Amino acid sequence: MFQVMRDHEFEASQHYYSHFQERTQIGSIFSHCWPRFSDIQSQRSFLSLLLYRATLAQHWLEDVRQAYDDMYFFTSGLLVNNEEIYVDVGSFDGDSLIQFLRRVGKCYRHIHAMEPDPKNFEVLKRNFGQFPNCSLHEFGLWSQPLETNFQLAGLGSHMDIDMGEVPVKLVALDDLDLGNVTLLKMDIEGAEVPALAGAKQTIEKFKPKLAIAAYHKADDLPQLMDAICAIRDDYVFTLSHHSPFFRDTVLMAH
Repeated sequence: MFQVMRDHEFEASQHYYSHFQERTQIGSIFSHCWPRFSDIQSQRSFLSLLLYRATLAQHWLEDVRQAYDDMYFFTSGLLVNNEEIYVDVGSFDGDSLIQFLRRVGKCYRHIHAMEPDPKNFEVLKRNFGQFPNCSLHEFGLWSQPLETNFQLAGLGSHMDIDMGEVPVKLVALDDLDLGNVTLLKMDIEGAEVPALAGAKQTIEKFKPKLAIAAYHKADDLPQLMDAICAIRDDYVFTLSHHSPFFRDTVLMAH
């Protein structure tokens, strides 16, 4: 990989994701994360993703990229079952809930769907408001209770204290007392590390399976791994990638 980084002239000076291509950072991420992946497929996906980041050559992702609709629940890296108490953080309009239900055949113990964007939440409520054993929560997760502002951007809505258009509520997962959470998915536009901190007691006690979006920030992978290992050191990590460029990388832990 490092030979490719030396030999290939970087092409992304004007690219939106150019901050993902800093050479020293890519090398550091490789050294930090590589030993933690438990299987060959995850190692291949990880290495291919970093080579893509280093070169912008899409062929590095061709052999490892998996279907978008299989992003959380249809990979070998995270096996789910019909007994899940599933917490979906960043539910948007319910797209990942549909994936989950397709995977478990609509058999599960309970779903908790969390979406702080009020426009997204209205769509989520129309789609899943009458669904059995499904609780909808109009807030997001953080390390502690917080009132903040959100910039409304549909699928990419995110916290923006200065430019946010609407006030929203964030809470710590540990304060919700949801019981034996077995599966926790987060895709919350870069707020995953603080949200994990607010789920410390839940993760310590129940060790839920984790599916965490790892593409919003250039150093998401090492930061997320460190955050999880700081809570419990017995998680096994896997990785999947689901787009032809930087987005839709998922770090899974079980």
